[in-house]
Amino acid sequence: MDTIPELTHYIKNFKLEDFSSRNQGYDRVLLQLFGYLGHGKSSFINTCKYVLEDGEYQNYTNAKKPQKGGDQGDTTERVTYPLTDIMTLVDNRGCSKMDNYETAEFLAQLGKSMSE
Repeated sequence: MDTIPELTHYIKNFKLEDFSSRNQGYDRVLLQLFGYLGHGKSSFINTCKYVLEDGEYQNYTNAKKPQKGGDQGDTTERVTYPLTDIMTLVDNRGCSKMDNYETAEFLAQLGKSMSE
């Protein structure tokens, strides 16, 4: 199994051109995070940046500790966080239930990403 330093090196040096199928016209990677309110999407981004930057931990996303008995998330709009020159994590607001309306919201957010 790869070690954290090996995986970190791989991510920092990742290039779309390194694959046999090449970049197929793409020049960046957007990793979209979707999920329920307060389930750690923003905290995941903070952890990824902390590991890749190899420095002091920072709360880039202003993630707060979950409140007891509450399921409120803090992310209210789509925010991007660059990891490398070509790789970006996208923090989307969470959903309270997975219904048709919220699925449509996810698809709209994905569509917005494709047009940028």
